[in-house]
Amino acid sequence: VQERVASNGEALVILFTGVLIPSKGVSVLLRAFEILSREGINARLQVMGKWGDAAFEKECRGFVKDNGLEQRVEFLGVKRDLEKFSYFACCDVFCFPSFFEAESFGLVLVEAMQFGKPVVSTRWRGIPSVVSDGENGFLVNVQDSASVAEKLMLLAGDPPLRKRMGEEGRRIFEQRFTLEAFHRSMERELMALSEQH
Repeated sequence: VQERVASNGEALVILFTGVLIPSKGVSVLLRAFEILSREGINARLQVMGKWGDAAFEKECRGFVKDNGLEQRVEFLGVKRDLEKFSYFACCDVFCFPSFFEAESFGLVLVEAMQFGKPVVSTRWRGIPSVVSDGENGFLVNVQDSASVAEKLMLLAGDPPLRKRMGEEGRRIFEQRFTLEAFHRSMERELMALSEQH
């Protein structure tokens, strides 16, 4: 899968993946993207996932239409396997402003890190265990569209920062989340256990 980096003059591609329900931060992201557009940032938003219900889909599509964002916001539906990963590879920034009640550490964040993408997410539940603010991405408070927009703007205007954060994410992924890393940590735990007996 070919990875891309937005060159000068090219639109920044922002990706969201998750179930499309309010608590995953979909509306927060749409409002943040509207701010970005108003500020004249050349960006596109791709929203991947299954709608939770028809009413919320109608609300989100209505927001996009009312703000004249139809040319910039794309609802992709559900994508799987290679097709899904090609969207990760082809984005510039992964944004996940979740405040979902049962959010674990957010597997989608790990997937974005696997592809060396900087992430913008929230200080919420298990997310800070994956995203180190200022290192492999940015963390903002929940339901804060203005802060999400601010971090996205910062990344939009600074390709070297995106690259550095993406590389750090990839390093953390390799260190902590690959199968080998998992096996190494399991081995360490088992050794420690056996030494106690």
